[in-house]
Amino acid sequence: MNEYRDNDGWWKNDKIPNCWKCRKAIDCPENLRRYYGQSLHPPCFKKVYQREGKEKGITKEYWDRVANLSL
Repeated sequence: MNEYRDNDGWWKNDKIPNCWKCRKAIDCPENLRRYYGQSLHPPCFKKVYQREGKEKGITKEYWDRVANLSL
């Protein structure tokens, strides 16, 4: 998620994104997961994806891989 840091200026000049679910600050690009425009912490991503994820096929494979990323 370094492109958000570089292109959008997040984590520079006190521009730190908040998690859409828990509303806490996401402290670095490694802790950022994006799901349909939502910025989420890894554990919050898993909860939202398990609740809302209705994807099938290759899209489901992609989101499953994102959900299982380790830091």
